[in-house]
Amino acid sequence: MFFLEREVKEMAVFKCEACGYEKEARCKPQKCPNCGGKKTFQKQEK
Repeated sequence: MFFLEREVKEMAVFKCEACGYEKEARCKPQKCPNCGGKKTFQKQEK
């Protein structure tokens, strides 16, 4: 078996600046599922 080496992104917590909704994901969400705001997520530092 052969496996390609890929950069593995770690999970991060992103918070919607409009409503405060938090989501754990590898990539920054484009739209908030709670309030519908677009590009309102900011990465939270641990």
